[in-house]
Amino acid sequence: MTVDTDVVEEPKTPETTRARPWLVIVLLALVVALAVALALTWRDYAPLRAAETATAEAEEAAIAAVLAMTTYDHRTVEEDFTWVEDAGTVKFRDYFEGTADNAIDYIKTIQARATGEVIDSAAAYEDADHVRVLLHVDQEILSRDEETPRVDQPRVTMHMKKVDGVWLVDQVQVNNVLTN
Repeated sequence: MTVDTDVVEEPKTPETTRARPWLVIVLLALVVALAVALALTWRDYAPLRAAETATAEAEEAAIAAVLAMTTYDHRTVEEDFTWVEDAGTVKFRDYFEGTADNAIDYIKTIQARATGEVIDSAAAYEDADHVRVLLHVDQEILSRDEETPRVDQPRVTMHMKKVDGVWLVDQVQVNNVLTN
């Protein structure tokens, strides 16, 4: 007797060739659920991206402003202080105009030169148009009565305001580490 080792295929019936409908439904539901989850995540992430962008832009503008504020020369101090015209809100320009004359006179009297350097900064998002930036600055100052420059270390808080798409200084608070 011989044994046939060939595998005998069962005849294909409509039941074995038809896809299982429950599997298709489950896979389709899974795809829809993933698409909905992705859409919700993307929607929730948009405000966070906007806040991060605003914070970075405001911090960059604050760094440029504080460098301009802490860098000057007694020979060009009027020109050095014009940064306020481009970087300040109307409110800040009005405030600065009221205090700048005394500062300019003092800088000329002692023949001071200063160079600011931002050591570190951190920004805090308040809303889409307001960001508060803390800046740690080393300012090297040399006057006519000094042989070597001294280092001042002001900690500056700049309240930045977005006006017509541009981040401007709206308020400044200076705390000097060496004198406070």
